[in-house]
Amino acid sequence: MGIALLFFAIAVHNLLRSGEAREATYSSVAYGGWVVVVAGLSQMVMWSWGLINGAAGAADDTALRSLSYVAYFGWAGMGIGLAAAFIATGLGAMSSAVLPRWFAILTIVPGVLGALGDADIPPGGLVNYVLLPLCLITASIVIARSNRRAARPIQQAPLVSS
Repeated sequence: MGIALLFFAIAVHNLLRSGEAREATYSSVAYGGWVVVVAGLSQMVMWSWGLINGAAGAADDTALRSLSYVAYFGWAGMGIGLAAAFIATGLGAMSSAVLPRWFAILTIVPGVLGALGDADIPPGGLVNYVLLPLCLITASIVIARSNRRAARPIQQAPLVSS
């Protein structure tokens, strides 16, 4: 998932950057947010491996308890990245019009929910976590269509000889 999200981060960055004239805040923040998501996922995997292969295998209750607490809160890093990525993608899409307005607004919603979840305000984080696969699938389709439209050659009017 982390590798796929890095490719997705590049696609989002390139699309948003194509609509930004000189200033590249939104595309950079969106890209950075997705990199933070991947880092958060990576550390969640690390804590899980420590739980499964280390503490649980050694039957070390103290280590198991400590690693469980750390692993439980590992979602926070991923949530911070998701909030930043979604909000920046939505705001960037609204300011540059490289994506449909409805999509930009729908992208900001999970970003705000993710920020609320990281601030421990329910139901933000849970809703964002449940909606994440749907958001990513929708974003992938919309971005692919936008890229395909942008890649089409411009049709020139036929030359009329007089």
